[in-house]
Amino acid sequence: MADAAALPGLRLRFAELAEARERLAEPDEWLLGSGSLQRAVLLGRRPPVDLASFQAWQAGAALAWDEAGRERWQAALASIAATLERLPLRWPAEIVLLRTDGRESASQPHTRGTAVVLPQRFEQQGYSDGEVLAHELWHVLSRHQPALATRLYALIGYAPVAPLQWPLSWAPRRIVNQDAPANRHAMRLRLQGRQRTVMPVLLVADDAAPGQTLLDVMEPRLLEVQPGRGGVPTRAVLRRGEPVWWPIDAVPEFSERLGGNTDYTSHPDETIADNFMFLVSGRPVKNPALLQRIEAVLREAG
Repeated sequence: MADAAALPGLRLRFAELAEARERLAEPDEWLLGSGSLQRAVLLGRRPPVDLASFQAWQAGAALAWDEAGRERWQAALASIAATLERLPLRWPAEIVLLRTDGRESASQPHTRGTAVVLPQRFEQQGYSDGEVLAHELWHVLSRHQPALATRLYALIGYAPVAPLQWPLSWAPRRIVNQDAPANRHAMRLRLQGRQRTVMPVLLVADDAAPGQTLLDVMEPRLLEVQPGRGGVPTRAVLRRGEPVWWPIDAVPEFSERLGGNTDYTSHPDETIADNFMFLVSGRPVKNPALLQRIEAVLREAG
């Protein structure tokens, strides 16, 4: 199958159907971390949904690329090529593009390892194909260069911590982000008169109803945590045995730290992915200084 395009240091390839199925069923950090309730909502079934069934269902979402699809994403890469070529980015040896019917992800573009997964139809929210591709390419790059990602997260107020040990009472409702399955960064800020450390997480909402999609039932929260060190995991702060958490819109300092260019707050990698998308596409933003700082870090790292 022909390459989507080849830029200096960046090669994209369209996956054959068999490879797409294999990659979607790969027992990676996201698939192994997904809980039965998240799987059930995606499948539109009642829980429990075992891992083997979920793997087979994921693989079944794969589609073969047709000529129109290849041309569409070749054009998308061409539309952002000039900026990508100017940035000294160190990509994986190859990035693979997978085409799906969308059921595996509530029809949301996402990434798995070095693969970008592109549903045949999805809601673009006013963004161009080039912007969508740039957002997803960042996720692949950050996975390939975690130290670079941590440096960019620092620009929006995050510091690295030990991985989060999910509170037991929330574990069944945990939603794992395909693009960023782990919670390894937290923000220190002032809440109700004292310094606290918080981490954004996603849960299935209490009032989730049958027939709703994963996007319908997704509830973001700011979990208050005690950062772990020296092999000790980060743990939730508990009050009367239950995790302490805050609604995101009730913590203005959190949103201010993120820079104001996007309302994507569920994980630092999502916030940076949107800003990377804006940097690459040239779209005007509220806070161009943040994009300038991101570009400076990218150039220094390269």
